[in-house]
Amino acid sequence: LSFVDINDLRLNDPSNVGDWNAYFNLSVGGYYGNPFNFVFLSGNNVELYGGSSIRLLDNLFNSISIISIEDEGGCIIAMDDNCFNSCTSLTTVNLPNVSTIGRTDGGGNSFQYCSSLISVNLFNLVNIIGRQNFQHCTSLTSISLPHLQNTSTGISGDSCFANCTS
Repeated sequence: LSFVDINDLRLNDPSNVGDWNAYFNLSVGGYYGNPFNFVFLSGNNVELYGGSSIRLLDNLFNSISIISIEDEGGCIIAMDDNCFNSCTSLTTVNLPNVSTIGRTDGGGNSFQYCSSLISVNLFNLVNIIGRQNFQHCTSLTSISLPHLQNTSTGISGDSCFANCTS
C-alpha cells in the first residue's frame, strides 16, 4: 500500500501489525479474513505479510489518500461496497485473487470517483461486479477482467463505467 499521507488512516502506530489487523477487522478464522503477521513500514509505503482470505470492509479506504494497492501475495479475495470510493489519489490497483467487487445485494461504488485511477488488474475469476463501481473514474484507461462471467447471478453492475471519459 502506498499513501500520500499514511496519517490519514488514524492508526495509533502504522508500524504495529496489530493496528493493521484491527483496521482490516481481521481475526483467525474471522469473516473478514486471517490476520497479518508482519508489517514493514517505509515512510508512506506499507508492506503487510501473512494475511489470507481477506475481505475488504465497506468504506475501508473511502476518501483516504491511498496511491496504490498491490496484493502480490493474493491475500485479498473480496471487496465490500465503497472500499476505495472517492480515493482521488489512487492510480493503480492489482488484486489478483478478488472474485467479488461489491456485495451481492446490488451494492457497489467500490472505485467510484477515483479520478486519478489509471489501471485496474483483477486476474481471478471475478463473478460479481456491483453497481457504479468505476463510475466517474475519469482517468481510467486500462482494466483487466479476463475471466468475467455474465450470468444471471453474476453481474449486477448497472452504470459500472458511467462517465469514464478516458
